[in-house]
Amino acid sequence: MRLVTGYAVAVAVAMLVPTGMGAQGQETARAVAGGGITAPGWTGKIDANEEKNGQTLNNAKLAPEAGGLHVTTGPATTYWNPANKASGNYTVKATFKEPKYMNLNDHPHPYGIFIGGNDMGTDAQSYLYCAAYGNGQFIVRGFGPAAFQLNGPMGAVIIDSAMDQATAQQAQRGDDAKFDAEAYAHVIEAMGSASHVAVTHEHGDHIGGVLKFPLPERLAERLVLTKQQYEGLSATTKMPIPPEYAAIPHLDLTQPTRIAPGVVMIPAPGHTRGSAMFFVRLANGHELLFIGDIAWAMSNVRDAMTRPRFVQQFYMSGEDRAAVADQIRALHNLAQAEPALTIIPAHDDAYLSELVKQGLIKPQFFVDGP
Repeated sequence: MRLVTGYAVAVAVAMLVPTGMGAQGQETARAVAGGGITAPGWTGKIDANEEKNGQTLNNAKLAPEAGGLHVTTGPATTYWNPANKASGNYTVKATFKEPKYMNLNDHPHPYGIFIGGNDMGTDAQSYLYCAAYGNGQFIVRGFGPAAFQLNGPMGAVIIDSAMDQATAQQAQRGDDAKFDAEAYAHVIEAMGSASHVAVTHEHGDHIGGVLKFPLPERLAERLVLTKQQYEGLSATTKMPIPPEYAAIPHLDLTQPTRIAPGVVMIPAPGHTRGSAMFFVRLANGHELLFIGDIAWAMSNVRDAMTRPRFVQQFYMSGEDRAAVADQIRALHNLAQAEPALTIIPAHDDAYLSELVKQGLIKPQFFVDGP
């Protein structure tokens, strides 16, 4: 069996995705004494989940200090000044100082740089930000996930299906949104002739090609969809679910299950209810582990850090933070114990490019048969 990968969607928006807490379990937000906002003109909003837990904006602190701002962190909070507006091409920059670095925490915390947003202060707010760590680390991530094709003697196995143009443009939320229609067409064509098509989880950027497949009755014949993924679809995507997918047997994935020669699907609920990993052994003996969005970047695994609470609670309210933290720690330990194993996250463009250079994967899909 040989591995081929397709970068099904190319996007222009890059988002700095820090790797927040050390994967040691759930953090509890502290209420800051004397909190609130005293910086003139500034306002803020705490995370909705924190609010449900009884936290308020006054449990964190934003105050003016020496020509800048002094933040004392409590619950996950976003701050902005409505007077700071820009349009067209502009640059946002900031300098962060943490004189008591690591005095309160046993892992580096991220600092978000607010770039822009819409409907701020409402339940429908959306925004873009970048972030960096007190230890100087950062990571840039694109929104577009990779879809993967495994070619073997019994036919191709495809893991994840990328997303269609409408979903890609919605994810990017910009006038300069880009979409590689040719690459997406190759993925769709390959799915129609594959022996098996499966997904790591039920988010639209991974299962969108499945839900938008032009002939769902044809795809249903080769679709491996778990019971947990099918039941979780209504909570993770607004895309309509073809009725043909309701009629197929749904795999109750409660333990590692072989779905094709050399391919084992492993339950990993946390990022979503139906999250799964795929362990693959190639004909040459090389072993791969596709982890979907458990970690967005390989550095998350190397450093044993998952997404920051800020990202998870504002963008992934359904994610089980503690479960994902445990999975990251387990993957970190596995990578150290099995250095020959290649762990593959779906969103790390730079890391995937390195695998291409090494000859392990190729940046296109291969279509075999009708």
